[in-house]
This record gives sequence, structure tokens and C-alpha cells, in this order.
Amino acid sequence: MVISNEDHVSLRLALVVENVRPGVPLVVTVFGRIVASQLERAVQNVRVMSMADMVVPSLAGPGTLLAAAALGSAATEAFLHEETVYLMDPDGRIEPFESDVAAAHGAETEPRAAEPQPT
Repeated sequence: MVISNEDHVSLRLALVVENVRPGVPLVVTVFGRIVASQLERAVQNVRVMSMADMVVPSLAGPGTLLAAAALGSAATEAFLHEETVYLMDPDGRIEPFESDVAAAHGAETEPRAAEPQPT
């Protein structure tokens, strides 16, 4: 794992590791998209992540539980899996978190009519 808040440091260290041990699995933090795509092309077995990608799952739990509680959920656990937040209720049932207030309360929402445009 290569963690740095400087892209050039992450890039350099990942390339050194790839040179010394080709194909070794690496997780590397990179902010810039261009540097990330170049690193993915240059290193065989790399997973490039931003610092935000690493922090968001740890923040998803508490914040999501608070939001779910505000919407009336009895969830006791929250976790992120493949970009979807899931809640676990006290009985162990797991469901995706529905953050839409109307949907969470079972209300049907009708599409809004288009507003007239001034001419």
C-alpha cells in the first residue's frame, strides 16, 4: 500500500515497487485523474484510490445511521458495498438505504409538470 498526499510521491513509490517486484498487488492513493490513469497503465496489479475513496466507507456508517434514524428506520448497522449503502435492522435483515424521504415513508411521488418558460 502506498499512501501519500502528494501524487508524485505515490507515483514514484509505486513505480519503484513495480520495478523491484513486478505484479505485486498494490493499492496507491492518487488525487489527479491523469496521474491515476497513467499509473494504471504502467503498473500491472494496481488499484488506484483517492483519499476520499478510502475515507468515505468509514464515514458512511455513522452518518447514514443518523439519516436513517431521522427517517424512522430502526437500523443498527450501515455499510457501503459497490457504491450502495446498506442498512441492517435489529433482526439482521439487510436492505439498501433509501435516502428519498417520500419513498422512505411509502409515499408515491408523481412527476412534476414542466413549468412554462418565459418568452
